[in-house]
Amino acid sequence: SSSLTLRGLGQDEIGVLMEGAPQNDIGYYYAYPAQFADAENVRQIALAQGAVDIDSPTVGGAGGLLSLSLDDPKERPQALLDLSLGGYDMRRAFVRLDTGALGA
Repeated sequence: SSSLTLRGLGQDEIGVLMEGAPQNDIGYYYAYPAQFADAENVRQIALAQGAVDIDSPTVGGAGGLLSLSLDDPKERPQALLDLSLGGYDMRRAFVRLDTGALGA
């Protein structure tokens, strides 16, 4: 389970965009951080304070707007391996393979 709180406001009061697309649940306006992209694929996170603009594509954004931008594919082939260990026997492995420009 995961949750998101910002200045005392819950995840149903925070607008979330990923690459410009709304991530909040339509029914309850919740944002589910566990369903966001892996941290290794996120290039930038921006936070706008206060209520979102009226023309924003999010619902329930009284607490602010969290906007995530994803990392672009690489021009040259490369790989990323990230291993994590933690308490309670937590283990995590992340592998990213970029092929580079195809057909070049």
